[in-house]
Amino acid sequence: KILHTKEATDDKEIFFKEELDYLGYIVSGKGITPRTKKLDAIMKYPAPKNVKELSSFLGLASYYRKFIRPFADKAHPLTALTRKSAEWKWGEEQRDAFECIKNCLITSSVLGYPDFSREFILYTDASGYGIGAVLAQIQLPPQSADLAESYGQDLRKSDGVEVVIGYTSKHLNDREAKWSTTEKEAYAIIHAIDVFMTYL
Repeated sequence: KILHTKEATDDKEIFFKEELDYLGYIVSGKGITPRTKKLDAIMKYPAPKNVKELSSFLGLASYYRKFIRPFADKAHPLTALTRKSAEWKWGEEQRDAFECIKNCLITSSVLGYPDFSREFILYTDASGYGIGAVLAQIQLPPQSADLAESYGQDLRKSDGVEVVIGYTSKHLNDREAKWSTTEKEAYAIIHAIDVFMTYL
């Protein structure tokens, strides 16, 4: 007995394509990368003249923060200006951070697909005002063959290639920034496990 039927429509069904444009990302056999048109909008974004324009830029860039290691640290000079008590000061440090984020997106790595039959590697780190982590995995051909070139690794000299599955970072608030180095590093581990719980 047929309870439901579904008709395939040309605008919804896509077959036999090497890559797919999905929610601002390019999904292909090699992995996931930011969509070029979306990056163009970020690259052409002019230097902010006020908090509103800066917040708009950070909103655009944050959508792709998973491709930047560590985003929170690199964006700190900018996010600090968005605080209510902050005085607007667009100087060399802010300009450098602004351009750094743009350049990082252009040169961002391809994010690989997880292989749940293999172990994951979790790297964590902490700085004076941020924490970050990288989820990676050693993958064997053929899944890692295309990514090997992206990461500059030679599969002939190893058992596989270390593939980045994702990045995460978090800006520390004033209270957290006063913690000891050990406490910040422990917090980085907790944050990473929380973000990547699905994989771990």
